Amino acid sequence: MGVAQPVAIPKNVALSHPPPQAHPDSVIITVNDSVKWDYAGDFVVVFEKETPFDSWYFYPGQNVSGVPRPDVKHDYPYKYTVHIDGERRDPNVIIRP
Repeated sequence: MGVAQPVAIPKNVALSHPPPQAHPDSVIITVNDSVKWDYAGDFVVVFEKETPFDSWYFYPGQNVSGVPRPDVKHDYPYKYTVHIDGERRDPNVIIRP
C-alpha cells in the first residue's frame, strides 16, 4: 500500500469587475501548485503567447490550471488576459522552483 500524498490546494485568483481585476495581479506558484480563477459570472482567461500549463484557456467549469508543465521557465512572468463583459486585464503567473 502506498503512502498518501497531501493534496495541494490551488492558489486562488479572485476576479472582479468592473473593470476586470485579478487579485493578486501576479500570482506566484511553485512547480507543485495550480491556479484557480474564481468569478461568479462568465469570464475567459487566455494565455495568448505562451502558457505554463497544458491548456491555453480557462473559464467557468474549467477554471483550475493543474500543475505547470515540466519545461516551464522559473521566475518568468507568463502574461495572460482576463476577459469579462468585453473588457480585459493582463496579469501574470510566475513559477518558482
